[in-house]
Amino acid sequence: MVIGANTSEFDDGQIIRTPNAARAYAAEHNYTYTFTYGSDDLKAACKVTGLPAFLIVDTDGVVVDVLMSYDDTLLDILQQKIEPLLETIPVVDRSNVVEQIGNRG
Repeated sequence: MVIGANTSEFDDGQIIRTPNAARAYAAEHNYTYTFTYGSDDLKAACKVTGLPAFLIVDTDGVVVDVLMSYDDTLLDILQQKIEPLLETIPVVDRSNVVEQIGNRG
């Protein structure tokens, strides 16, 4: 899951922390994932000092890593950090889901 956390929101020197500001930012950059707003406390708690920042969160909701900035190696680094976490997620047998849905009618 990807969630954008809008931080450092200023307009004409005034702090703005509104859903509309987050939506406008996401629309301006053609982001289609969920965005939060008023996330400066999260930024401070995770010691984020540069943007963009990427928080890697495990299945228990614990921030296990914080990556800051963007370069050509970022996707490889994210993959190396995230793949081991994905392996801890139990696989659910969904083989009979279609059959169950079909039996509703």
